[in-house]
Amino acid sequence: MHKEDGSKVSKETVRQALRRLGEEPGWRGERREGSGRPRVGTDLDHEIRRALAQWRGEAKCTAAYLRKNIPGAADVSLETLRRRLREAGLAWLRRRRKTLGFRRRQEGQVGVP
Repeated sequence: MHKEDGSKVSKETVRQALRRLGEEPGWRGERREGSGRPRVGTDLDHEIRRALAQWRGEAKCTAAYLRKNIPGAADVSLETLRRRLREAGLAWLRRRRKTLGFRRRQEGQVGVP
């Protein structure tokens, strides 16, 4: 028996699956709610949201910037910080006082009609 990626399944995994299927005939291999690894840095979420509100327009709030300026952020990976930024709604935010520029000034630029 092999997994989708081609690696082998252990005998213990098959044994546990058959046992659970015997206990719950309707079970189809899904995991129980909350059975995964606990989330790391949940207290960090509040700090990230506060920092985004406080520093918007003054600093570029990247994962690296948060890691340097928020206590405890150095304990989690950059990828975790990036994911938390996306979850906080920071897909794209223009600086608060950034102007968009004027059309007259852009007319001479390449790619601007």
